Amino acid sequence: MTKQAGYLGFLKRNTTGSTYATVGQIMSIGPVGSERALIDVSAHGDPWSDFLPGRQEGTEVELNVALDPADAQHVAIKADYDSSSQTARSYQLQHPNYSTRCVQFPAIVIAYEEEATDDGAYEAHVTFKVVSPGLTTPVPS
Repeated sequence: MTKQAGYLGFLKRNTTGSTYATVGQIMSIGPVGSERALIDVSAHGDPWSDFLPGRQEGTEVELNVALDPADAQHVAIKADYDSSSQTARSYQLQHPNYSTRCVQFPAIVIAYEEEATDDGAYEAHVTFKVVSPGLTTPVPS
């Protein structure tokens, strides 16, 4: 694989219907996925614990952007967070080296912070919670 400098992954936010808009100025984005709780099915007196996989739960996804108050998607993510009737919105995680691969996930915004860093950047830190039905792999939009 060709070596790349900088952050090439990008995130798209569903705006309406099947329309997605790119979230600009991403500094980092964490992994997107799910995890399963374990159900203890051990019998009393068993020398080892036995487990079965439980229901899936979406992970929390950390997004850091160089905040631009004029960027429509930055403003929209903050508006989603501020909404008292927030509903899940679909996002797509993509990478230019994998033009046919895309991970789509519904999420709600559960945390929003802003930070003026010592290196001169003004950042927004956003935490998404992946919700049901979890990850899918559609054709990239």
